Amino acid sequence: GVEDRYLALVIGGSVNIVIALFCMGVSAKWAFGYRVGYLAIVFGAFFIGSSPWFYVPYSDSYGILWPILLVFLYQLFEKYRIHYFIKWFCLTFVTCIGYSIKPTVLFAFAAIVLVELAAVVRAIRGKQCYRDRKGAIKRTCLHSLKLCMAVVLSVVVSSSAVSFSEKGLRPVDNSC
Repeated sequence: GVEDRYLALVIGGSVNIVIALFCMGVSAKWAFGYRVGYLAIVFGAFFIGSSPWFYVPYSDSYGILWPILLVFLYQLFEKYRIHYFIKWFCLTFVTCIGYSIKPTVLFAFAAIVLVELAAVVRAIRGKQCYRDRKGAIKRTCLHSLKLCMAVVLSVVVSSSAVSFSEKGLRPVDNSC
């Protein structure tokens, strides 16, 4: 194992940044094509690698991963049409874990929610007759209820994981 804690923190931050660069490149490729995806990785690696703060372990080097991972997972779930309960559970879980490190992940989550709401409004407006709109609204309400269940379950699981990691593995003293 690594005995020097500072070195371990630097390595952990570096791994986070590498994963974030990869996810950013793949997301850019999916959204804009191969050329933009590769350019995003090259420019990101250049700018982050040339920064003197790269080797200083602080919350930004750990927090940079979570908003990018959130957008990456959203695109991944949309691309492969993953069930919305699983999608929202995972997105909320990543948001909660990211929030415990750096609260800026909430902006990425809010953007995803706004995109989804715009899609729902567009789908409801696209229905021609009243009966179709009424059915679409009922389905939307039912999906929203299931979505809320996924979000609540994910918050409970992630908050339990965060509180468990903060407590650590301490021996329990059962003596009276």
